[in-house]
Amino acid sequence: MDLSSLTKKRREHIQSCRDNNDNSHEIIAGLYSDPSHFIYELLQNADDAGASEVVFNLTLKSLEITHNGKRLFDFHDVDSITAVGSSTKKDDVNTIGTFGSGFKSVFAITKTPSIHSGDYHFRIVDFVVPEIVEPLDIKEEYTVIDLPFNRPDISFEDAYKQISNRLQSLESESLLFLRNIQEVQWSTVSDKGHYLSETNGDRAFLISQVNEQNKQREYLVFKKNIEIDDAKLSISVAYPLDTDDGGKVIPVHDSKLFVFFPTNERTGLKFLVHAPYKTTPSRESIPFEDNQNKIITNKLSMLIAESIQSIKGKGLLDVSFLNLLPIYPENEHPLYMSAFKKVKEILTTNPLLPTSDNGYVNSKDTLLAREKELSTLLGSSDCSRLFERKSWLSTAITYDKARELRDYLTGILDIPEITMQKFCGQITDEFIKNKPDEWIVEFYANITKNKALYRESTSYQKKGILRDRPIIRLENDSHVCPENDSGDLQVYLPSKGKSKFKTVKRAIVENEESIEFLRSLGLKEPDIIDEIKEFIITKYRGNYIEKDEYIDDFERVLTIWSQSDEYRKREVADLLKQSQFIRCINQNKSIAYQKPGNVYFVTDKLLSWYKGNPDKNIYFLEIGIQLTEIGKKFLESMSVRYDLKMSGTKDIRVNRYGWYERSVSGFNPDFDIHGLYFSLNNMTIERSILLWSVLLKYANKLKGYIETKTNQNHPYISGKEKISKAMDSLTKSPWLYSKEMKLISSSIDQIAFDELNDDYERKNENIGKLVKVLGFKLDEIIEFEEKTGKKVVSIEDYELLQKIKKEQIGSKEEQEEEDIWTPETDPDDAIIIVDESSFIEHLQEDLSGQNTKGNVKNSNSDNAPLEEKKSDSNSNKPHDRKAIGDCGESIANRYLEEKFPEYEVVWLNKSGNIGKGYDFVIRENDEDIAYYEVKSKTDEAPRLFQISGTQWSWAKNLYNSKRGGMYRILLVSNVGNKEPKVREIKNPIALWNAGKLYANPVNIEL
Repeated sequence: MDLSSLTKKRREHIQSCRDNNDNSHEIIAGLYSDPSHFIYELLQNADDAGASEVVFNLTLKSLEITHNGKRLFDFHDVDSITAVGSSTKKDDVNTIGTFGSGFKSVFAITKTPSIHSGDYHFRIVDFVVPEIVEPLDIKEEYTVIDLPFNRPDISFEDAYKQISNRLQSLESESLLFLRNIQEVQWSTVSDKGHYLSETNGDRAFLISQVNEQNKQREYLVFKKNIEIDDAKLSISVAYPLDTDDGGKVIPVHDSKLFVFFPTNERTGLKFLVHAPYKTTPSRESIPFEDNQNKIITNKLSMLIAESIQSIKGKGLLDVSFLNLLPIYPENEHPLYMSAFKKVKEILTTNPLLPTSDNGYVNSKDTLLAREKELSTLLGSSDCSRLFERKSWLSTAITYDKARELRDYLTGILDIPEITMQKFCGQITDEFIKNKPDEWIVEFYANITKNKALYRESTSYQKKGILRDRPIIRLENDSHVCPENDSGDLQVYLPSKGKSKFKTVKRAIVENEESIEFLRSLGLKEPDIIDEIKEFIITKYRGNYIEKDEYIDDFERVLTIWSQSDEYRKREVADLLKQSQFIRCINQNKSIAYQKPGNVYFVTDKLLSWYKGNPDKNIYFLEIGIQLTEIGKKFLESMSVRYDLKMSGTKDIRVNRYGWYERSVSGFNPDFDIHGLYFSLNNMTIERSILLWSVLLKYANKLKGYIETKTNQNHPYISGKEKISKAMDSLTKSPWLYSKEMKLISSSIDQIAFDELNDDYERKNENIGKLVKVLGFKLDEIIEFEEKTGKKVVSIEDYELLQKIKKEQIGSKEEQEEEDIWTPETDPDDAIIIVDESSFIEHLQEDLSGQNTKGNVKNSNSDNAPLEEKKSDSNSNKPHDRKAIGDCGESIANRYLEEKFPEYEVVWLNKSGNIGKGYDFVIRENDEDIAYYEVKSKTDEAPRLFQISGTQWSWAKNLYNSKRGGMYRILLVSNVGNKEPKVREIKNPIALWNAGKLYANPVNIEL
C-alpha cells in the first residue's frame, strides 16, 4: 500500500467515526493532564529513533522540532503514527512508546502537525489522515516536525506560554536514563538554552544553560541490565553529588519515578530511579500489580541495595548517605516498601554501617552510643566483653541531627543503643582493674556533668547507679564502690601522710577534672566523724563485741561528742542512731547490741512497767561503766529512751486522687502504748501512775475524728467519733486506783475524779482534756445531780451545763479573744499554692557617691533603706503575731506532709521542743534529711523577718559541711486567706552569699 491509498483508507475511517459519533481521537489526544507533555513524547520518539541531538524552535505561531535520529520514517511509521491503538514499538519493551498514542498528544496544541523525514513529507489532519505536503530543504539525516498553533480552543499566546515554560524547566534528569539523546537545544522569541549530558564511567554531568548562564549538576549513576521474558532491559539508580562538599551524596526532594521520563509516581525515595515499567495510557502512573512490573520492582530494589556497596567503594558511604536510604517503615508505596526490605537485608549481612573508628560493620556486630563519649571510653574489646558486639557506630549519628536514622537502626535493625547509664551498670571490678589510671581520669571527666549517674538518694529520686559500682581506685590499685551496704560513703580523698582510711589513688586526684567529680560525689578528707563511721560503727552490725572493747569504743565516741560543737554533736548522734551501738540487756538477761531508739534507761518507772513482761525485745541499758551526767546526755542525744515507745503517733493525712483523709486535733486510731496489754492484765499502782502520765501527754490520741472528702475542692466531712487501740484496751480492763490503793473495778464513767489516788498528776495543762476523753463522772455533774435531783446520763447534758455557766458568768477572756487575730479560712481547709519562682540578685544601695558628711549624692528613691520600703502586714500585738505564726505553721505542716508522704514530719513547736533553730525536721528512718524554719505573713508584700542566732548558726553549720541544701526557710504568705502561698527558700546562706537574699539589720558581738 502507498501513501495515497493510506490517505483514502484513513478518510473512510474518519467518515465512519463521524457517522457513529466516535470521538475517540479527541479523547486520546487529551490523555495528559499537562498539554505541554507532548514534548516528552517527541523526545521519546527521537530517542527511539537513535537521535543524539534534539532542537526545539518556538515561535509565536508554531513549534518546530528537529532531531538527528538514525532511523528515518518509512511507510510503516506513517501507518503507525496515523493509526489508533497501533505502534511499531509495541513488541519491544525496551523502547519507550508502547501505545501508539504518544504522538497523538501533539493535538493538544495543533490540528495539523507536519512531519518531514526521509522520503516522507506529510501532515496529519483529522487526527489520522496523512496528506502529502511540499518537502522541506533539510539534511537527509534529519527529521523535522512542525506544530502550527491552529486549534480554535487555545490561543497563540497560551500555546506559546505553556511550551516556553516547559522548555525552560525541562526535567533534564531524563538525559541520565535515555539511551541516545545527549543534548536538547531550545529557543523562544526571547530566550534560548540547552540541556547537555556527559558521562564518564558511572559519573554523569548535566549542564543546563539559559541565555549564557550555566548550571552544572553531577550524579553517580548505577545501571544494571535485566532480562524479563527474553527481553533485555536496563534499570538505573542515580545519586546527586554536592561538588562543593567533596562530592558528598545529597538528597533529592519530592523525587519522581522515571520511566525514561518522569512520571507522576512519587515514591518517597531521596534519589532518582528509572526502570522500563509498563505504564497507564497517559504514561503518568504505573500499575505496580502487573506481574512484569512486580519483577521490575524487585530487580530495581536489589539494585538500590547493591548500589550501597558501590557508594562504600567510592568512599562516600557516611551518615548523611544512610539518611537518604529508604528507612521509614510507614511509607507504603510499593517500590519504597520493596527497597526498604532489600536495604534492611544488605545492612544486616554486609559491613555497610560506618563506625566511629572509620570502619564498617553489619548491623549484627555494632552498637549505637547515646553519648558520644562512650565511643572513646570503650574500644572494640570492651564492646565485645560487655555487649558481645564489635564496635560503635559513627558518632555523627546523633539524637538531635539523625533522629529518624537512630530510630531505624534501633527499631528496624535491632542495634542496641547503649547509654552511659547502661554502661555504668555493667562496670565490675574485673572490668575496671585492667584499665590504666588515664582511663579512670577520662571516665571521671566524661561523667562529671551527668549527675544522675552518681546523685544521692532523695525522697523523690533513686540514687545514681555509680554509687554501687567499684569505680574508685584506691592507693593499692584495688577498687571499691563509693558507698557501703548501708548507703554511706566509704572512701575518702587522700590527706597528708599515711592513712588507715580507704583513700583515692593520689595519681588520679592530681587531675582537676577527677577531683571535681570526686567532690561532686561527696568525697572529702577524713575527720573524727569519719573515724567513728569507719572504725567503730562498722563493728556493730550484728556482731557481738566483748565488753572491754566496747567500753573503749564508747569512751572514744563519748570523748569526740563531748569535745564537739552543737552541730557536730548532732552529727555524731545522728550517725549512731542508725547503728546497733548500745550495749543492753533484755528480760532474759541476755546481752545484745541495739539501735539507741530501741533501748530504755534503767528507771524505776520503766522497770516496774515491764517487770514480768515475756517480750524478749525489751532492752535496758547495760553499758558496763558508771555513767556521768555528760554520758547520760550523750545517750539522750542518740534517743536512748526515758519514756515508753508509742505507735500511731503521727497525724493522718492522705492525699490521693479521689480520696483525702486527715486527723482532727492529732487523733490517730492506731495509737497504742508498748506493753499496754501486758500491764493492763498485770496492773499495779506504779504501772497505773506511769500510764496516767503517758495519757496526759497523748490525750488527743485516745478519741477523736477522722475527716474525709473525695474532691480536693470540697470541704472535709467529719465521720463518727472513733477510739484508738489504746483507748479500746483502757475501756476493757480496770486500771485506776482509789485513794485507798485499791484497783477500781467500775467502768470509768461511773468513777468520780476525786475518787482517784492522790498520786495521779493533776496539775497539767491537759488534765481537763484527759478527764473528758476518759469519761469520768465529773465533780460538777455530781453537784448538779445533788442540787437538781436530776440524773446526768450523757456528755451532751454536761456540755449544755457548761454553756449555761458561761452565759451566766461571762468571761473577760472571751472578750479578749474577740480582739485576737483569727483566720478567715481554717488552715486545714485552705488551698495551698506553691510558689516555685527563683531568687534574682538583689540590687544593693549604691553608696559610691557618699560624701564626708554621710550624704549620698544624686540618691535615687529606689535605694531607700529596705525597712522603709517593706510593709509589716502582720499585727504588732504579740498575741496576734503568735496566732499568725501558729496558723502559718499549720499550713506548713500540711504542705510538708503532702510533700514527704513516706517520711516522718516532726513539728517541734507542737511537741514543745523549741529553740532548735528550725520548726520542722524531716526524718527517714530516724535520720534527719531536711530542716524547715517557718516564717508567716498575712499578705504577699515584702517584709523583714527576724532570724535568730540559733537559726542562722544552724543554717551556717550545714552550709560549711556542704549540706546547706538541708536547711530551708518556708515562707507562708496570705496566712488566713483561702489560698495561702508557700515558697521554699533553700540554702539561705548560699543565697545570702550570692547577694540574692537581703538581710538587715546585723547584730555583732564585740
